[in-house]
Amino acid sequence: MAILNVTGTASVTNGSTTVTIVGGNLVAAGVSAGIFFTEAGLGGAIASVTSDTELELALPYAGTTATGLDFTISIDSAVLPTTTENANRVAELLDQIDPLGSFTDFSNGLMENEDADEWRAAFGLSTPPPGGGDLNILVNGDFQINQRAFAGGSLSTGVYGFDRWKAVDGAASLSLSGYVATLASGVIAQVIEPSIAGVDSLASTTLTVSVEAPSADLTVTAGSTSGTIEAGAGRKSVTLTTGAGDTGNLTLKIAKSTAGSVSFGRVKAEVGSVMTAWSARPFPQEFTLCQRYFQTTVPYGQNPATYAPGAGNGSIYTNADTTNGSVTVIRYPAPMRTTPTITIRDGAANAGKISVYNGAWLNNYAFTGAYGSTDKGFSLQQNNSGVSAISFDYTVEAEL
Repeated sequence: MAILNVTGTASVTNGSTTVTIVGGNLVAAGVSAGIFFTEAGLGGAIASVTSDTELELALPYAGTTATGLDFTISIDSAVLPTTTENANRVAELLDQIDPLGSFTDFSNGLMENEDADEWRAAFGLSTPPPGGGDLNILVNGDFQINQRAFAGGSLSTGVYGFDRWKAVDGAASLSLSGYVATLASGVIAQVIEPSIAGVDSLASTTLTVSVEAPSADLTVTAGSTSGTIEAGAGRKSVTLTTGAGDTGNLTLKIAKSTAGSVSFGRVKAEVGSVMTAWSARPFPQEFTLCQRYFQTTVPYGQNPATYAPGAGNGSIYTNADTTNGSVTVIRYPAPMRTTPTITIRDGAANAGKISVYNGAWLNNYAFTGAYGSTDKGFSLQQNNSGVSAISFDYTVEAEL
């Protein structure tokens, strides 16, 4: 590996990126990038060389304005023609060597710095893709959040089981043991909002989808593009590029490539061509993301459609006027994707009914309506005569 050193004298100005070389021969010497530093050890990465006698630093010179300063420019001459290619390859290798350690922490901090574009230009790095980093654009990729208390088994097409995952293209059979999902038949899918990746669209975007220890080959479809994750131990992946027409929400599907059952764990989809290690979000954050699409007041682990705690034991309780009724104002713990579909149930799990107290708790009573519904909440009104309290549970859904 040959190191090219160009030396001479230069004029520098504090706060300026322009460096003037005295009697320079930068172009003739083949300098197009590298590190410029003065005898005082100050300088920085070179953003561009504009002539034999002038170059631009990536960041303003931090030293004192001076002329006639001795300088050195150092760069590996072997990588001059392929600076961008090699820099990107190094970044990929570092992620593979230490995906969760100091290299990633450093590179993330550098690329998120307010001078990130200048740093990338200086080191020949391409602009990172939208979404960036190792962000999982899937929600509940490890299937651990289960607000519907799905016990595993058959799912009709379009029906959700574990949060954010539904059967598509016909019925599917899905179960979970610890962190290992088993897809006995069919296709499961998650519909991804581009905003989760921090972009307006995922069209024409490179995505890497990975899973843990697939027992058989998996067919993964992202929008209009499909690929195969091969069976094997450890983390396995496939990289896909979505089509130009894959605008709007993007459906990601997973199926066994051939007939039969397949097991796998911890699904991750990330923007870019490099697979990174699984990294779970903190549970409260992941749960809030799930609540953007589905929420219920029934205790966790109970099926909202069948939970029957008995009259007066619903999670929502409101005193009522025996003549004028009551209004119960509900505010969701997390905003929903859009105005949701509301289902009210009484203590016997009767849909569209509430429990009331008129000397005794009773189920199966009507209410006037749910009004003012938005993504933030609603108000329930009832005018049952002689009722001094009401109780109910609700489920709200804004799935894609």
